[in-house]
Amino acid sequence: MRGLFATVANMTQARHRRRRFQFRLATLLCVMFLFALAASAYGNRTRALQRQEQAFTQIAMKGGEIHINRQSGACKVLFQPEGDWSCGLCRVIAPQQFVDHFTDADLKLLDHILRLKRVDFNGSSVSTEAKRSFRNQHPNCEVHP
Repeated sequence: MRGLFATVANMTQARHRRRRFQFRLATLLCVMFLFALAASAYGNRTRALQRQEQAFTQIAMKGGEIHINRQSGACKVLFQPEGDWSCGLCRVIAPQQFVDHFTDADLKLLDHILRLKRVDFNGSSVSTEAKRSFRNQHPNCEVHP
């Protein structure tokens, strides 16, 4: 009898040693939810940055010059190039070739720029009313005619 109790006790100890990490289903679901939340936030940010890069390319094809501050991410869009390309703290996307002019229909491209701080419409084909509407929709952006 004594050997039987010792064997049962050894099996119980071995089972407890093997099952050291025990989690409830609710804990697993919470961890998976947090992981999914982080993954979706990362995916949304990545897609927004991809849309911004596509907008940069399309704006440059329509004669726009984009200056992006590398530290703050602030962007300014110019349709008459300034030529003040700074000392490396600014990424400049300049037009390589003109396909078409920037018009009222192209204003939606500016909505994809995440930190738009300044737009200078001189040299573009945007109407005065569209500029006024854009200025009202983007109060934190400097809009120059």
